[in-house]
Amino acid sequence: MTTFSRSEINTGKLIFTSGSMPQTSFPVTFQKKMATPPNITLRVVKSNKTALAENITPTGFTLIISDDGLDNEETSFEVHYHAIRVY
Repeated sequence: MTTFSRSEINTGKLIFTSGSMPQTSFPVTFQKKMATPPNITLRVVKSNKTALAENITPTGFTLIISDDGLDNEETSFEVHYHAIRVY
């Protein structure tokens, strides 16, 4: 049986304007530094674009957003992230 004694969590939400984006990568810095690089989960809200986390470090990651998804009628969309490290 595996037991865990600690966990670290950082969460956040980034808001983007729909339509043509001049860039597709954005640096994200955690509010609190983690001991080692965490696992990142991303969720795009109000758009069918996809998002990826690259260059994950204890202090943050690079958010990559595809520009090939079709936007809906919303004027903005959100990317929610959860950074979790359990040890």
